[in-house]
Amino acid sequence: MEERPKYIIIHQSVKQSWLKDLGSVVTLAGLIGLGWAIGSTAMQYVGAAIAMLTLFARQKNAATTAISIGEARAILDKLEAEDGKED
Repeated sequence: MEERPKYIIIHQSVKQSWLKDLGSVVTLAGLIGLGWAIGSTAMQYVGAAIAMLTLFARQKNAATTAISIGEARAILDKLEAEDGKED
């Protein structure tokens, strides 16, 4: 199985973090809001279930992928060394 690509965020401002979180809240509210707008209780429950599953998945992913600056530097150094060998 091929290794998943890694994304290293060097710096993220408070504003960027808040905007990312706001986008998540709007998306999740939209799932439930659509059911509310058309008067479907079943869609509201399905939207809430999908919202909870999404939140759990994002939290699990965030908790398992956080690394220290030193670990990130080691990964970048390794990638740079591998890139230099290909030339």
